Amino acid sequence: AKSLLLRPRAGWLEQMEQRYNLKFYLLGATARVQGVSADSIEPRVRSAEPTQVTSRLGDGLQTILEAQRGRPTAAVVLLSDGVTTEGKSISEVAHYARRKQIPSYINV
Repeated sequence: AKSLLLRPRAGWLEQMEQRYNLKFYLLGATARVQGVSADSIEPRVRSAEPTQVTSRLGDGLQTILEAQRGRPTAAVVLLSDGVTTEGKSISEVAHYARRKQIPSYINV
């Protein structure tokens, strides 16, 4: 995930920021917003470490989707090792996102 988001000269975050309002979350025991612009996201990605004792990926994704509350969401991009240790699975919540017509791009 770090390699993709921080690839030199790729400008992936900057390109996305030109078209969309970005929000970057870290998922573990909870979903925690970490940045809302390419400039604030990049250092957070660089310093991210797995420090949570549980992985509640599905629950965190559902929390993020519900926080949108009627605002149009272009898509959710989730980069993960795919290991859910507690709560709902990613696939359960992907069905929820589909019902809300929010495209989900999940790489595990």
